Amino acid sequence: MGFQSFCSVRRGGRFFNYNIKIEQDMKSDIVKKGIERAPHRSLLYALGWRREEIDQPFIGIVNSFTEVVPGHIHLRDIAQAVKAGVHSRGGVPFEFNTIAVWDGIAINHPGMKYSLPVGN
Repeated sequence: MGFQSFCSVRRGGRFFNYNIKIEQDMKSDIVKKGIERAPHRSLLYALGWRREEIDQPFIGIVNSFTEVVPGHIHLRDIAQAVKAGVHSRGGVPFEFNTIAVWDGIAINHPGMKYSLPVGN
């Protein structure tokens, strides 16, 4: 089983297009194939997914959007655009969050010394 992936990447003001054919099982098959994964599939069905969606590649989208970090406000819109792109190419996006570090709220706080290593 294989699938094709297409992406467009912008680097230095130029766009590079990639069309990749992968001749192996999808990594997401680990959570959706086989009798032992029935509980996993039942969760996806409970979310309203159809069998056709479960058969597509799952694509993880990490987003550090939060309403308390001014520099992250735009990330909600970017994540929505990425999800739309994944859908348009036949994938199923899974958005999940990660830590958002804001030095502005950590200033003059004992934890301030840890914000820069976390952010890098």
